Amino acid sequence: MNKKKIFEAACLAVVVVGMLFILFYVVKINANKTDEQPSDNTQGMVSASDVEYVRTPDPKVIAVASEYQNDTAEYCLIQPLIQDCEDFASFEFLIEYNPEVLQFDVYPNDYISPDVSFTTRTVTEIEPGLLRVVGLQPYKERAGQMYFEMLSFLVIGDEDAGLDFEFVSCENSNGTEIDCDFLFGWTDEPITIEPDTQVDAIVKVDVNKPCYYSRKKDRKEYCGMNMTIRIQPYEKRFVECVLQVTYNPAVLQCSEYTICGVALLDKLSTKVMLQEEGKALIKVYGDGSHFTDPICFHVLSKDEINLDISLVSYTDEGGVRENAQLVVDMPVKVPVVKDLSAD
Repeated sequence: MNKKKIFEAACLAVVVVGMLFILFYVVKINANKTDEQPSDNTQGMVSASDVEYVRTPDPKVIAVASEYQNDTAEYCLIQPLIQDCEDFASFEFLIEYNPEVLQFDVYPNDYISPDVSFTTRTVTEIEPGLLRVVGLQPYKERAGQMYFEMLSFLVIGDEDAGLDFEFVSCENSNGTEIDCDFLFGWTDEPITIEPDTQVDAIVKVDVNKPCYYSRKKDRKEYCGMNMTIRIQPYEKRFVECVLQVTYNPAVLQCSEYTICGVALLDKLSTKVMLQEEGKALIKVYGDGSHFTDPICFHVLSKDEINLDISLVSYTDEGGVRENAQLVVDMPVKVPVVKDLSAD
């Protein structure tokens, strides 16, 4: 009997010692992991406080209402526009009003409509006092705002106009709905009834920061440096433009097949024509869009990148335009990057 109790006690002791050993081992591992975690002040590490948060402005569909009065009558003018939305195809909102107070589609005699050959917006009367407004193509763009032809109501009564707006949707060129803010309200400053049309056509070239890849197999279509060409719309429909790009062939490489990744739909088309080593012509053409897919260059060296971009010609529906402007946004130097050949 005593031997049995001694054996049970010994077994219990072994179990207890084993559990204590396992517990000690787990605590030690966790302590080592804690020691390995770098603090926010560790050299070479980036903490959350070191990262600058930059918020991209949300696209906004805006309806600005204004009173206008001349010698004969009083009007209510509404200017539709969209802001901070580059990839735009259409927006839709509803206007509700009292038809006994406002009469739609009556414009002041001194109103001058934009000189355009395309439809900037459509308006459908759903029922008396309810309109559907669809913005299609802006007739001008200024400071990130795209303007559409205004709407006019003749004031025929003294009661409350009951003017109200309801946002329906906003879509990009792929037909995908955009998460837009919708703003509407009255302005104390009268809307200009003579359209402030953009005098000059503008071609903007956005060159992204280049990234150097030291191994040849890493120089894929989406690697290196790319640029996007944007056409800022104005009162004449864009037809085509030609740019000449001169570069150092020891630093950059361009080919006739330059679209980065998968080409998106409803973009302006591009064609690259290599003239000689280090010199290429880029033709931009198309209808109904404002910018191209990115055009790729392979980066072959860590030397400073210099691009010489010039506008050879610009053609709109009126013919060749001599006063078109070229705006180039381009980084100066290649940023410091990791040498992938060491991986």
